[in-house]
Amino acid sequence: MQCDDGSSFPTGYWGSEFSVPYSALSEAGYGIDVASPGGHRPVPDPVSLGEGDAALQLRNDLDSVRALRTPLLLEGIDPGLYEAFVLPGGYAPMVDLSSSPDMARILRTAHKRGALLAAICHAPAALLSVLEEERPWLFAGYRMVSFTNAEEQAWRPDRRLAWQVEDALRNAGADFQCGEVWASQVVVDRNLLTGQDSPSCPEFTRVLLELLSSRSAS
Repeated sequence: MQCDDGSSFPTGYWGSEFSVPYSALSEAGYGIDVASPGGHRPVPDPVSLGEGDAALQLRNDLDSVRALRTPLLLEGIDPGLYEAFVLPGGYAPMVDLSSSPDMARILRTAHKRGALLAAICHAPAALLSVLEEERPWLFAGYRMVSFTNAEEQAWRPDRRLAWQVEDALRNAGADFQCGEVWASQVVVDRNLLTGQDSPSCPEFTRVLLELLSSRSAS
């Protein structure tokens, strides 16, 4: 991940933001595919694993997910086959998805079909992939949230990123719903579900399941 001073640091997806929704969806009986650019095995941000026994348990949980070990090619995904797309956070989406043509293709088709789009923490950065010059943004005017500027400052006051998700979403035309630092906040607008941060993960997962259930019932 790039910083504004030209330095960079390694990152990945945030462990709990994958494991919590994945476990809940699996237990509810949903079929789940994992896809990544180039089909490369996603790497968890080591900071997200924590320390001690909790870190070991989370790493074991992630290592046990076969779909994570052999992900599908993002570029080969047919968005017409899925009723929902769930994007975990961590800085990885800012690097891999925010300007990805494959992510943009999937989002455009999924959005046109009315598929559920769910993204938490830094993952709403993927919505920026559909930005086009001199054309309205697909999600302009949508209420949404992501990891906030204030949380970036609180998380690492000694480090400033080359860009921040909140700023980019606001500039693109989002109706950004900024919550308190480390607050659990989930926002639903039409077919878009967003969560602010890791503390939002339980609520984000609960709402995700409710939305999928209501779609199945209708």
